[in-house]
Amino acid sequence: NEHCHDSEASKIEADVAVINLKRKATECMEPTSTLINMCIAPLSEAAKATLQNNAALKKQVRRKRQEILAAPQNPENLTILEIPDSYRMYTSSTGNEELFLQDDSGPSPDRILIFGRSRSLDILQNSKIWYVDGTFKIAPPLFSQV
Repeated sequence: NEHCHDSEASKIEADVAVINLKRKATECMEPTSTLINMCIAPLSEAAKATLQNNAALKKQVRRKRQEILAAPQNPENLTILEIPDSYRMYTSSTGNEELFLQDDSGPSPDRILIFGRSRSLDILQNSKIWYVDGTFKIAPPLFSQV
């Protein structure tokens, strides 16, 4: 009888963590893996054992963000692109906001947008050598990722 009670408590603990994960997914823009680690790290081992696998948790975070923070439709051209305020700022898990859209060359067919966090740009500025990688397939149709 005690064993059933323990497993129910673990399941409830895990369910609460998933609810918190989904809430945080809409409140901050930390990377999905970071968010998951923050939410499940304090759980008991028994609760962790009842959670879905990492891929399923990531999918839930992405789905929740898409549902709440749905991106605007892709514009027909770069001259009419409007960037909502929610894409201009970055909110960390601690609630701190900072500028994320670092530069916008303005409406033109050759528009350039530079996104990044100030700390990351400071690191690049003070580095003598850069090694760069990217997920080029995820850039929207009108854009190239460099």
